[in-house]
Amino acid sequence: MWRFVSRHGKKAALLALAAAGVYGGARYLLRRSRGDDVKQKAISDQLRERRLREHSDGNKVTCISTVASLLPVLRDTMMKELNAEEITAQLREKPPNRIDLWERLKLISFSRAVASVYGCVLLVTYLRIQLSLLGAHLGLHGCGSTNVRDEVQKQYLASVNYFLQNGMVAMSRAILDASEIVLEGFSLKQELTGQGVLQLVNDIRFQLSSSLAQQQRSPRAGAGSSSITESSSPLLQFMMPRESLLQRRVGELEELMSATRDVLESGELCCVMEGVLKRGVTQFTKQFSDIYHSAVQGMEVLPIARVIPLLTDQSHSFCSSPAFAQYLVEDAGLRKLADNVYEAFSWCP
Repeated sequence: MWRFVSRHGKKAALLALAAAGVYGGARYLLRRSRGDDVKQKAISDQLRERRLREHSDGNKVTCISTVASLLPVLRDTMMKELNAEEITAQLREKPPNRIDLWERLKLISFSRAVASVYGCVLLVTYLRIQLSLLGAHLGLHGCGSTNVRDEVQKQYLASVNYFLQNGMVAMSRAILDASEIVLEGFSLKQELTGQGVLQLVNDIRFQLSSSLAQQQRSPRAGAGSSSITESSSPLLQFMMPRESLLQRRVGELEELMSATRDVLESGELCCVMEGVLKRGVTQFTKQFSDIYHSAVQGMEVLPIARVIPLLTDQSHSFCSSPAFAQYLVEDAGLRKLADNVYEAFSWCP
């Protein structure tokens, strides 16, 4: 044994030293490799956050400018369906049915107050989601995916016309029905405080929500709500056509529209949109309170007949105001949802 050690001791020592060197080198390379991975991940995270921030800011600016360009269309649709101006012109002629016309004008004025807020909220929400999805699909081009053709982009962006035309008309009629239920028994001479007027506006909102929710649960729901799930917002039926119409589209456009419906049907969007609605109603309340206090001129209450023009003017102002639309676009919950949609659909495999 001793002879073996004396003969091969130096070799064993050199072998042990070499093994130690190899082990140490391997550990060093491993640590370095791990360090490079950490650095690479940090750089990747920074680039991702930067891309998300740039997209979020761009989405906001584009959404504000797009909403501003579409507000006149939204306003015209609402005013045509809830036409207070035509009734007002008839009343100037002092017709024999002027009491009936005043009653109709009462319903329309309250309906327009609700429709102006809801219309702006639905338009802003749809565009926020739409622009995020389109941005995500365009971003995938850098991952080797086929870019979305210009023609498809135009067709996809034009899909908002369904809400501006069909959806806004249907929603205005649903709001008018809710107003008729709530305002039954309120005479034109009945006096209301500013808070009383706003309470009626909120009662119409609650009646609308109740009616739409009941339709959604009904097995014989309308064709526009045929694919809406229980967790979806009942307002979805006004934002997009039913699925049978979507299935007529092919290729890239079908993919974009299906992704849009998936997001709009989500429970998360339902919660976010409710928050945006509250934000819009709060702003309406503040502005109407100022208008009401200016109109009472020392009195504490106004008859409903004098409230009617205040509501009509206020609704027209809201559907003409890019500032109100921007206020909605900047909602924190809506921005976060738009960012999440962009991240979820822009992931590169």
